[in-house]
Amino acid sequence: MTPAALRRTLSTLFIGGGTPTVLDDLLLHQILTACADVFGFADDAEITLESNPESLVERDLDELRRYGVNRLSIGVQSFNTEELALLGRVHDAHQAERAVQVARRSGIDTISLDMMYGLPGQTTASWRDSLSRAIECSPEHLSIYQLSIDDKTPFFRLHRRGELHLPDEDQILAMDDITMELCTLAGFEQYEVSNFRQPGCGCRHNLVYWRNEEYLGCGAAAVSYLNGERCGRIADPRSYCELIEAGTSPVFSRERLDRQASFRETVIMGLRLNEGISDDRLDQRFGCRLQDIYGAELDTLSADGLLYRDGVRWRLTTRGRKLANVVMRELV
Repeated sequence: MTPAALRRTLSTLFIGGGTPTVLDDLLLHQILTACADVFGFADDAEITLESNPESLVERDLDELRRYGVNRLSIGVQSFNTEELALLGRVHDAHQAERAVQVARRSGIDTISLDMMYGLPGQTTASWRDSLSRAIECSPEHLSIYQLSIDDKTPFFRLHRRGELHLPDEDQILAMDDITMELCTLAGFEQYEVSNFRQPGCGCRHNLVYWRNEEYLGCGAAAVSYLNGERCGRIADPRSYCELIEAGTSPVFSRERLDRQASFRETVIMGLRLNEGISDDRLDQRFGCRLQDIYGAELDTLSADGLLYRDGVRWRLTTRGRKLANVVMRELV
């Protein structure tokens, strides 16, 4: 950690990458106090705590609000109990609804729900019902992700053996349409490929990632991006603590991207946002524009109806947002 990093006041803090609400209030308070002592918080700092429904139901969220937490990200995933069981989640739909009610009564400013579609056995009807129940909870923010099958997981092994019955491509596209329909009717704005907000309620912390700006990560498996260098910390929590207590750096990887690689990364992340990517900002930061790097690739994506130019900004079309992974593969 550089001295310059230590002098930066925090405008956002996201405590997550797990379920920090399993910690008791005292430990969470100590984490927030340490951040305030070392860095300080901006007057309008966004402080987010990641949580699961079962870890919220019985706790005193009023205390967390007094500590400065003003945003909760709740990993609901589904309001269908059978789907939750398949995902290995320990909460049910009733607990999820109750957790949101508890969070709302605490007076925390912003509640975000994580939802997932494309689940085994899920239908368009069950997705419509699950998302409708999420919206009925009146969250200010929704993060809605399609299930991805990672290597070395039980789902991957089942999928490889042909025992995992996932929705087909047509069903996934229909679920995308349902998402846009219900979110739009409820007043949500899609501001990133997988994220929807009520007016003024976007996640400022995640916008830093999507705009490829600098951030500091602390804790096991955390990553920082400072002064053009990305640093990864050891993932095992016990080993991480032992290194810290021994006064040894827990950083195990360092990467400094060259100008073109950093440019491409900034474009790929920025295009996930509905605001798109500004040629002027790219020119100020890297000394070049999209056409300089991609040339004919932009013409092809535009001709295919996936990408368009709006003044000095490049944006994904509505169709392009549905096929964002295809676009990103072309631009990587």
